[in-house]
Amino acid sequence: MAVNDNDDCSPRLFLRPQGLLCGGGLASGATDDLLSAAPALGAAEPIVRALALCHAGSYGLVRRLLMESCPSALVPFASHHFPHTSQVSFWSELLVELCAYVKQIPEDHPHLGDLVEALKGAMEGASRRLEPLALLELLPDEGQAAFFLPYLLSCCRTHYQGS
Repeated sequence: MAVNDNDDCSPRLFLRPQGLLCGGGLASGATDDLLSAAPALGAAEPIVRALALCHAGSYGLVRRLLMESCPSALVPFASHHFPHTSQVSFWSELLVELCAYVKQIPEDHPHLGDLVEALKGAMEGASRRLEPLALLELLPDEGQAAFFLPYLLSCCRTHYQGS
C-alpha cells in the first residue's frame, strides 16, 4: 500500500515538526509541554507524540504508537532515525513486534494493509542490516514461508556477495 500525501499519517507530516524536535536546541523538558498540547493537534497528534518520544529516547513507545495509529509511517521513521547498519537493534525489535502485532489483529482491522506493508519494510530493513542466521532467529515459528523466504534469500545474497 503506497503512502498517500493526503493520509493523516503521511511521512511528510514528520518533516516540519521533526526539524524542531530533533534539533539540538530543544531542552528535554520542552517535549513535556508539547506532549500535553498534542491532543489539540487532531490527526497530527500521533506524529508529534512519536517525534517527542523519539527526542526523549523512548523508541519502544514510538514503535508501539506508530503500529497502533500510523503504521504507514513506521518504516520511513525507522529509515530516517536508524539508517546505519550499526543500529540493528531497532530494526530487530521492530520486526519482532510487528510480527507479533500482525498475528494478533483481526483480518478486518482497518490498518491491516498498512501493517503488512510495514512488516515488508521491516523485513527489508532487517535483511540489509543483519546476518542471515540472526535474521532467521527473529522470524516467527509460525507463518507463511512464502512471505519470509524472499527476504532471507536477499539477506544471504547481500551478506555472502563478496565471499
